[in-house]
Amino acid sequence: MSLTNSPASRPLSSLSALSLRVAGIIVTLSALVDMLILPIPYQFGERAWQLAFTTQIVDRGLVPLVGLALLFSSYWVETSAGMGQGDRPLWATLRFWAAILASILGLLYVVLFPLHLNNVRLK
Repeated sequence: MSLTNSPASRPLSSLSALSLRVAGIIVTLSALVDMLILPIPYQFGERAWQLAFTTQIVDRGLVPLVGLALLFSSYWVETSAGMGQGDRPLWATLRFWAAILASILGLLYVVLFPLHLNNVRLK
């Protein structure tokens, strides 16, 4: 089954792209809020807190991944249905900021990995 560019499929594609985008934004924002609220009270100097924080962040790492996947799939549905974004600059699109967020979260996991290994070794 393939997507067609017929006028009858455009409202359905538009609705599904909007639904995927809204769901992706909600899931991603709720995961980010959860990651900010999770480590309260912040105790950066304690090894037990660092171990618990790293474990909880990694355990919840799948949620923003799903949210970003929903967001990027909404853009795929839009482009395959022929509903482009227009001539907006790259930095003005949500897709660009979602890619930046994915890069920041990836960097967070890369930085947390050696910290977690060191804390496990010293415990």
